[in-house]
Amino acid sequence: MRLSLRTRGKSRFFLLHQNAMNTHKAAKALSDLMADFTDVAAKADEIAALARLGSEIAQQTSAALHETRPDRRMVFAGPSISRRDALRLTHRLRAMSDSVARAAAAAPSDETNTPPAAVMEAAASVAACARELEKAIGAFSAGGAKGLSLTAARQVSGAGATPHSWNEVQRQLAKALESGRSAAGALRAVAGKG
Repeated sequence: MRLSLRTRGKSRFFLLHQNAMNTHKAAKALSDLMADFTDVAAKADEIAALARLGSEIAQQTSAALHETRPDRRMVFAGPSISRRDALRLTHRLRAMSDSVARAAAAAPSDETNTPPAAVMEAAASVAACARELEKAIGAFSAGGAKGLSLTAARQVSGAGATPHSWNEVQRQLAKALESGRSAAGALRAVAGKG
């Protein structure tokens, strides 16, 4: 999928928002998989496809941002964002999406081996964090970044013992949540500059 790469700020910001929307879609699909642990292989493939699309969007966003002079800021309806901050946000969203895909791939394919409550809660937290990031990035383009609050990025790993077969899933979810927290921090910092 090739997206338009006009050299204007709004086009680059459109790609950032597309990256956030895709990350949210992948995280939601993983949360749904953990809640309804059936047809695991097909759902994991769908999540992997979303992660590949996210990687492509992130590459296009990075390429478009590298066309921008380092001292330029992308200005939208209200706040602006530096090239460096936009690149940081792009890479953190990509890391979140990649961790979600690795978590789905690590899930046992045996549908009778259902996810423990801690894993389901972690997947739901990652999806909530991705949803809030998507909303915040959308609000940012509309000038609504003042008072940005991203509360879903909370730690849930260690919420209980996890059976060995789910350790890698929980580890990847913790990485996804950390990437989401990091992206939220970067977005808060940008909003504070505006």
